[in-house]
Amino acid sequence: MGNVVSLSISADNLNQCWNSTCGNVQYVYDFEKNLSDLSEALEELKQHRNDVNTKVELAERRYMKRTETVQGWLTRVSDIEDEVNGLLSDCSKGTQSRCWGCFYRNCGSRYNLGKKVFEKIDEVRSLKTSGQFDEVATKQVPPLVDVRPTGSRPVGLQATFGRVWSCLEKEHVGIIGLYGMGGVGKTTLLDQINNALSGSTFGFDHVIYAVVSRNPSIEQIQAEIGRKIGLSDDLWKEKSQEEKRIDICNSLRSKKFVLLLDDVWERFDVQKVGIPVPDEHDESKILFTTRLEMVCGYMDAQEKIRVECLGWDDAWDLFKKKVGEDTINSDAKIPRLAEVLAKECGGLPLALITIGRAMSCKRTPEEWNYAIDVVRRTAAQFSGIGDEVFPRLKLSYDNLPGPCYKSCFLYCSLFPEDFPINKNELVDYFISEGFLEDFDDINDAQNQVYHLVGTLVNACLLEEVEKYIVRMHDMIRDMALWIASDCGMVKDKYLVHARSKLSEAPVDKKWQSVERVSLMDNSIEKLTGKPSCPNLLTLFLNRNQLKMISDGFFESMHALRVLNLSRNNNLTDLPSEIFDLVKLEYLDLSETSIKTLPDSFKQLKLLKCLNLSYMKKLEKIPKNVIRSFSMLLVLRMFACGSSDQLVEESVLSGGNEDLVEELGFLEDLKSLSITLSSVNALQKFLKSDRLQGCTRELTLQFCQHSVSLDILSLGTMKALDTLDISNCRKLEKLMLREGQEIIGHECFQNLRILNIKDCSRLEDLTWLVYVPNLEILMVQKCNRLEAIIQSQEGRRAFQVGENFNPFSSLTTLVLWNLPELKSIFGSALPFPCLREIRVNYCPKLKKLPFNSQTSKSRIYEIEGAEEWWNALEWDDEDTRTTFLPFFKTREAKGPTRWRRRIG
Repeated sequence: MGNVVSLSISADNLNQCWNSTCGNVQYVYDFEKNLSDLSEALEELKQHRNDVNTKVELAERRYMKRTETVQGWLTRVSDIEDEVNGLLSDCSKGTQSRCWGCFYRNCGSRYNLGKKVFEKIDEVRSLKTSGQFDEVATKQVPPLVDVRPTGSRPVGLQATFGRVWSCLEKEHVGIIGLYGMGGVGKTTLLDQINNALSGSTFGFDHVIYAVVSRNPSIEQIQAEIGRKIGLSDDLWKEKSQEEKRIDICNSLRSKKFVLLLDDVWERFDVQKVGIPVPDEHDESKILFTTRLEMVCGYMDAQEKIRVECLGWDDAWDLFKKKVGEDTINSDAKIPRLAEVLAKECGGLPLALITIGRAMSCKRTPEEWNYAIDVVRRTAAQFSGIGDEVFPRLKLSYDNLPGPCYKSCFLYCSLFPEDFPINKNELVDYFISEGFLEDFDDINDAQNQVYHLVGTLVNACLLEEVEKYIVRMHDMIRDMALWIASDCGMVKDKYLVHARSKLSEAPVDKKWQSVERVSLMDNSIEKLTGKPSCPNLLTLFLNRNQLKMISDGFFESMHALRVLNLSRNNNLTDLPSEIFDLVKLEYLDLSETSIKTLPDSFKQLKLLKCLNLSYMKKLEKIPKNVIRSFSMLLVLRMFACGSSDQLVEESVLSGGNEDLVEELGFLEDLKSLSITLSSVNALQKFLKSDRLQGCTRELTLQFCQHSVSLDILSLGTMKALDTLDISNCRKLEKLMLREGQEIIGHECFQNLRILNIKDCSRLEDLTWLVYVPNLEILMVQKCNRLEAIIQSQEGRRAFQVGENFNPFSSLTTLVLWNLPELKSIFGSALPFPCLREIRVNYCPKLKKLPFNSQTSKSRIYEIEGAEEWWNALEWDDEDTRTTFLPFFKTREAKGPTRWRRRIG
C-alpha cells in the first residue's frame, strides 16, 4: 500500500487562504482597470500640483517665500510622478502578450506589477488629499543687500571708492555726499558700494537703496524702505503716509542701517519718510549722490566727496576697453587717432563709453579722422552724443534756478575749450548784456556775478580752477552750444569758432540770423565783406591778428551790444561805421595799436563798459569825448596812452589831468581803472570822493621829482583792487604823514594786487603791514630796496606784539632784479595761502622767511636760479629738505607775463 498523508485544515484557515488567493487573483484580474485608475489619479494630482504652483508663483511675485511644507509636498509629487510613470512603462511592456500560456509563464511578474499598481493608486490619492493648503507662502525676509547689476569695478573710480569706504568706517560721520557733473559715474560708484556692502564687516542690520530724482515720491520711497525692513504686508500698505513714517522710524531707530540715495536734486528730508537722522551716538549712515554741491550742504553732509572726471591714463584705458583691442590694433595709425578722440571726451566716462562703443567697428584711419572732425566741429552729430549724452547732461541746465543763470551758462560757451574765464571780466560782459539786477556799486555787481558763477560751479556746469578763474569742461561746452542751437533743431543762434585755427572769418551767409558770434583766439588778419546780421548782439573778435577791418563790415550790425576787439596788436585803425553802432554798450579795444579815437567816438551814447587799457600807442582822445558817455558804468584806462607822443588836443595830455576833470561828469561811473602821471592829476583826483570810491585799478607814474608819497592818502579807497607804482626814480619813501593815527582795519581793505617797478631809490616797503588782504606782490627793478618789510619798524608801526602776521593772504610773490634785497621779513612767517615765489637776480637774498611752521599745503612752485637756491641759508636741514621738491629752475623772464596772467 502506498503512504497516506492526512491534512487537517481548520475552517478559519481555509477561509483566510481563500480570501488571500482571491485578492492575489484580483491584482491580476483587475490589472487593466487598476492601470486606468492609476493614470487618472496621477493626472488629477498633476492638475492640483499645477494649481498649487500657480499660487506659489503669484505669491513670489509679491516678494513672498513658499513655505517649507509646500516645497516638501511639491518635491514628493515630483518623486511619485517619476515612480508612477516608470511603473506604467513597465506595465505597458508586460501586457503586450495576452495568451493564457504566457499568462501562466509570467504569472508571478504580472502579479507583482498588479500589486504595485493597486498600492500606488492609494498613495497618489492620499498625496493629493494632503496637498490642501491654507497658505502656500509667507512673508519673505529680504536679503541684506539687493545686488545691483554692474560690470567690474569702474575704471578710475577706485580712489574715490576708497575715500567713501573709509568714511563709512568713521564713527562720527553719519551723512556723506557724493557730487559731480552728469555722466561722471556717481550712480555707478553708488551701485558698487551697495554691492560691496553684502560682504562687508560693518554689521549693518539693513542696507536700503532708493532713487530720489527730481520731484521724488514719498510713497514710492516708503514702499521701498518698507520692503527692505519687513513692512510690506497688505495691512501696512493701506496705512497713511504719516503712519508709515512712524512705523519706519520705530523699526530703524534701534537698528544700524545704511541708506543709499541716488540722484538727489534738492534737500530731501529723510525724516519725512521715517528715516532717523544719524548722529554721533549711533553707527548708521546716509550716503547720497547729487550733481549739485550745494545739496551736500542742504543735506547736512559731514563729508563731501567730488567725483572727478578721469585722469588721462584711466580715460585711455576705459576708451580702449569700449573700442576693443582688435579695432585699436587693426591699423598702425589708429592708436594715435584714438588717443586724439579720447582726449576730446575730457575724461567724462559717459562720453568715453558712448564714443568708444560707436568706434568699435571703425577700422580705417579715414573713419577715425572723420570722427575727430565731427566731435570737434559739431559733437551733437556724433552717434550717441546728441541723443544719449547731451540729454543727460542737460538735466543740470534744466534745473538751474532761472533764465538768467541759463543765459550766463550759455554765454560761457563763447570762450574756447579749456579757456580760463576770469570772473571779474564776466562782470563787464554781464552788465552790458543785461543779465544783472540793479546794483548800487561795482562790488554789488561783482557779488551778483560771483553768485551766478558760483551757482554754475555748484551745479558742476563750470569748474573752479582757482579763486578768480573758472573753466568749462569740453563736453559741457559742446552741450551748451547744442542747447544754443535749440538742441540741434536750429543752428543759427550762436556761431562759435573760438580757437579754431581760422585765418579768415566764416562766410557771410552763416551770419544771417545769429545772435552771438565768437571768433576769438584765431589767426584772422582781415575782416572783409558786409555780413548781414541784424539780430547780432555779441561779437568776440579778440585775440586775433587783425590788421584791417574793411569799410562796411559793421554796416548791418544795428543791434550789436557787445564788441570785443582786444589783443589785436596789429590793429591801428577802426572803420568809421563802428561809431554808428549806437546800441553798443560794451567796447573793448585794450592791447590794440590804435593811435587815435575820432571825435565821432562820442556817438556811442549808450556805452556802459569801455576798456582802453594797455593801448600804449594811443596818442589822442579828443577832449569832451569821455565826458559825453553819461551812461558809462565801467571805464578801464589802465596804462593807456603813449607818454612820448601825446598831442595837446588829447585828454591824455598833461599827465591825465584833463581826463580826471572829464571823469567828474560821469555821475553813474561805478568802476574806474586809471593811470595818473602828474602830481596835479593826483591832487585833482584825490579831491573827488566819488572817483576815489569807484577806482579799482590805479597806476601812479608821475613822481619824477617827488622824494616821498603819502601812501595813506590812497588807503581809504574802498574799491581799490590793483595798485601799480612805477617809473618813480626819485621816490625814496612811501610813508605816512607825521602824527597820523592809523587804524589798520580801515586801510587798503580790498587791495589785492600790488606792483612796484622802477622805483630805484626805495629802501623798504614796510607800509605793507597796512595791507591785510594782499594776494599778489610784484617788486621789480628797485635798485636800493633792502627789505620788503623791516620787521621791527613794522611791528612798531602796527603796534602789535609777537603775533604780528603780515602776508597772511599772500598767494604770489615775484621779486625781479633787486640787487640789494637782503630780506623779505626779519623772521619766519606762516604764509597760510602762499602758492608761488619767483625770484630773479636777487643775489643778496640769502634767506627765505620759512621754517618748519610755514604752511606747505598750498605751495607748488619756488622758482629761481640754481645758484641762488644753493646759496640759501636755512634754520635746519629738515626745513630745506621740506621745500626742496617745490624748487624749479627756469630761464629768467620779465615779470610782465605774471601781470597779465593774474590781472
